[in-house]
Amino acid sequence: MPMRGRVWSRTVPRADLAAFLASHDVISTRLVSGMPAVHVYSETDPGSEFAAAEAGLEDVYFHRIGALNAAE
Repeated sequence: MPMRGRVWSRTVPRADLAAFLASHDVISTRLVSGMPAVHVYSETDPGSEFAAAEAGLEDVYFHRIGALNAAE
């Protein structure tokens, strides 16, 4: 599954994280300077607050696991 050009990143306020998770295909989250930093999968640019991210092995793995769980 090609991931190049389909992984995007941004930080999200903690208070908005639950709604963000419900509205985006989130691959992973981690804390950076106390703020959740998220990687999302999207075939198109999800908006101006996102930056294109280089897909790493972790992104590919978590996206694939999420797709398998959704198929069950």
